Amino acid sequence: MSSSGKPVFARFQNTCGGKISSMKDIYGIDDPNHQAIDDRLDSKGSENCFHSPSFNWVREFSQEEIADFLSIIFAGGADRVFLRWEPTKVDPAGRIIEMALRGKREKKVTGTVFLEAMQEQFGANSLRSMRFTVEPMRRSTIYRGIGTGDGVGMCLFGADGLAKKGLDAYRILLFYYRNIELRKGSEPLRPPSETQTRTPVIPPSQRR
Repeated sequence: MSSSGKPVFARFQNTCGGKISSMKDIYGIDDPNHQAIDDRLDSKGSENCFHSPSFNWVREFSQEEIADFLSIIFAGGADRVFLRWEPTKVDPAGRIIEMALRGKREKKVTGTVFLEAMQEQFGANSLRSMRFTVEPMRRSTIYRGIGTGDGVGMCLFGADGLAKKGLDAYRILLFYYRNIELRKGSEPLRPPSETQTRTPVIPPSQRR
């Protein structure tokens, strides 16, 4: 898989929850191959990864757990103790891409750094992605999330869903990655005929 004559470093994720984010939105890198798309074969069908066990998830944290986490991981001295956080930037897919840690001072961190730190502190099944809403309770906060991973690149459960819907590997790769060419050695690969594979046509809206 190449783009402009160079191999593509193809990113992937476990479950996108129906929305894939661009490399630009999540990491600030212009990348023509990793664009934001809806992970649906057409506008009427269900999300391609809807069958994933991680499509929806819920996790509850006490206020003390979050305060301790912010202090241990991000604080730097008594004047940099953080007690809470607030999202400051959210991408079009609904993923938090920047947040402010609040205390006597303010510190901004990216969503990917926060997610990695949370998973290191509480385990991989704590926050599974940065696409979530919070529901404050009296002594705790409930996090209701969608998907698993950073949101960039091919959705693995989505690819499985597309295969179940009849798409072959060639068309699955073209669905998730933009501006690419598939080659075997020096020869470009051609898509299998649709009469042979019984593959649905990818809608024009998904061919960007």
